[in-house]
Amino acid sequence: MPCPRIGAAAGCAAMAGIGVLVTSYPKLSETFIAQEIRLLEEYGFPVEVFVRHASGETRTQSIVDEIVAPVVYLPRLPGGIRAFASGNLRAFTRQPLRYLGALGAALGRSVQLRDGTLWRFFEAGWLVGTRRIGRDGVTHLHAHFFQRTTRVAEQAARIAGVRFTVSAHAYDIYTQPPAVVRRLGAAADAVLTCTAANVRHLVQAIGLDPAKVHLVFHGVDTTRFQPRAAPVPGVAGTEDAPRFVTVGRLVPKKGLDDVLRALAKLACDFRFDIYGEGPLRGELEALVRELGLEGQVRLHGAVLQEELVPALRASAVYLCGSRETEDGNRDGIPNTVAEAMAVALPVIATRVSGIPELVEDGVTGLLVEANDPAAFATALNRLVADPEESERFGRAGRKRVEEVFETRTCFAACARLLERYR
Repeated sequence: MPCPRIGAAAGCAAMAGIGVLVTSYPKLSETFIAQEIRLLEEYGFPVEVFVRHASGETRTQSIVDEIVAPVVYLPRLPGGIRAFASGNLRAFTRQPLRYLGALGAALGRSVQLRDGTLWRFFEAGWLVGTRRIGRDGVTHLHAHFFQRTTRVAEQAARIAGVRFTVSAHAYDIYTQPPAVVRRLGAAADAVLTCTAANVRHLVQAIGLDPAKVHLVFHGVDTTRFQPRAAPVPGVAGTEDAPRFVTVGRLVPKKGLDDVLRALAKLACDFRFDIYGEGPLRGELEALVRELGLEGQVRLHGAVLQEELVPALRASAVYLCGSRETEDGNRDGIPNTVAEAMAVALPVIATRVSGIPELVEDGVTGLLVEANDPAAFATALNRLVADPEESERFGRAGRKRVEEVFETRTCFAACARLLERYR
């Protein structure tokens, strides 16, 4: 019987092979992490999920309910100080030499760089002392994002004498100092990342060993994201106003202001649905009013996948205005673009980061330069004027996802890598 989901203070003698470390869980915008955990279980890996803090979100994707792995939340200060002390004492008792060696290294690094390594060490010590990390429990740690979770994994692996790997995504490797990514990547046994563009960056710009960096696409569940069964407005000769759609957090790197300015240049009537939430909501609502697009553009807020699938199927074209921001932040391959292609939507997207690895210009959609609303509008007018081309792009996109980005095909490569380091 699987160990029940627990909090930091609860006890449960779960035995697991892989410990997955994440900053916040569960998150609507990080369904790919829940998908990975669910597939690990499907492949027979015993799993525990270690979380630095709860997401605070009140809604969760249905896939989260399918996961049986225990979810362990690290203690929070100031109330968790006793828990940290007792956990670290147990870790020291089990592995005194390793613990002292790792503590000395963490102290030296903290004094030299003041980068929080010492606190990450104590989080790791609690994890090792509380969750049976080592030969009789978790034997492999896998962290998501090159951030504090990876530092905790590094320290825990050093204390317990186990291996650790890390998944790099996008902002975590482009917005941090290269030296930070280089050090953590060199310490890890392997680095998995979701785009070929990321692989090039990690090897060429960061300087990681090419043999250590592995391309593993996130993938899409093509059984969940099925093509629409009938024509929708703007497709296959229907006379209704075309309906466009986009999904993502309302943040600068999504380029939604450029998409709105492109739509304002269209000569035809249309509807544009934006699904997602974020700090730019107020600015985007103001821009909609400024451009005179009230009644045509609607911001729906964050949605579950069960709500997203019919919304995609009811649309004619998926719009992705991703850009690189001043601090280097950018998307990798937006999962929602792959999901749109899985339901046979043609895509208009920007040539940013890994997007051209998924969207082939003139085959599965149209690519334009980022920060160019005029070029985006030209692409929109082209697809609105040629429904047959839109349908052709949509069919080719579905085929592309089935052949290269199907989730179980992608995860098979991930499973082989993780099995190597168990």
